[in-house]
Amino acid sequence: MTILVNLLIGDETWELQKRSLRSIRDFHPEIRIVTYHSLSSNKTEILKTLDSLQVDNVDIGTPGLLSLGTSSEYSDYNTQSFNIRSSFKWLAMLGAMANHLDNIIFIDADILLMRALPFSSFDEIWEHYEIFVQDEGNSLFPKHPCTGFVGMKFGDQNITLLDKLHKEQAAAILSSEGQHDQSIFFQHISKSIETYKLVYFLPQSLFPVGYMAPIYRNFDSSSVAMQGQEDPVLYHANWTIGVENKVALMDAFGSGVGHSKREDMSLPLI
Repeated sequence: MTILVNLLIGDETWELQKRSLRSIRDFHPEIRIVTYHSLSSNKTEILKTLDSLQVDNVDIGTPGLLSLGTSSEYSDYNTQSFNIRSSFKWLAMLGAMANHLDNIIFIDADILLMRALPFSSFDEIWEHYEIFVQDEGNSLFPKHPCTGFVGMKFGDQNITLLDKLHKEQAAAILSSEGQHDQSIFFQHISKSIETYKLVYFLPQSLFPVGYMAPIYRNFDSSSVAMQGQEDPVLYHANWTIGVENKVALMDAFGSGVGHSKREDMSLPLI
C-alpha cells in the first residue's frame, strides 16, 4: 500500500494542512498518512487533530538547518526560511520510504483532493517510471515539475536520490544560492537524459497547479469556468499569495468535496 506523506514546520501552515488532510480522509479512510513535524507552539491541539484523523505523526525536532529558520515566513517564497523548510521535504519522503518499505506520495499543505486518487494508475506508472510529479507550465511559463505532488517508487535508486536532493539543497542554502525544493529537483533531473526519462509528468487537466485560479478571496468556485479542468483530481493553491488567501481558495474549491466520490480512472502512459 502506498504511503502518503506531508510536512509541517511550525504552525503557520496548519490551517492549510488540516484542510488537506481532511480532504484525503474524505476519499481515503483506509490509506496510511504520515505527517513529519517540527512544532514549538500549539502542539497539543495539532497532535490531537492528527490523531482524530488517524494520521501518524513523527516529531523531527529542530535538527541542523531548522534552527536557522522561523515558522512565520511560509509566504516569503524563496527566502532562506522558505528554502530551509522545503529542504526537509526530502528527509520526510526518505524517512517514510525507508521505514515503511513502500512507495510514497508527498502532498503539500496547500493541496486539496477533489476526488479519489487513482492508485491503480499510479501503480501502472511505476511499472515504467521511478517518479511521477505534477506538471507546471504553459505558453507563458516553461515546463517544469511541481514537487508539491510527487510520487516515488520504493527502491534503492530513489532512497539514494532523496538523500542526494537533501544534501544538494542544504549545500545550496549554505552557499546562499537561494534554491528551494522544486528548483533543486528540476536541476538534478535535468543533468541527465537517463534520469529525466525516469520521471512521468502527470496531465495538467487532472492534476492542475493553481495559476489558472483567480487570486482573490471568498469567490464562488461554481461560477468559475475551469477550462480543461472540469473534473480535476486535486486543487493546488500554489500560485495564490498568502496563507489566508490559500485557505479561502481551498475552502471555496472544497465546498463540494465528499459529495461525489468516484472510482479510480486511468491515466495515459507515454
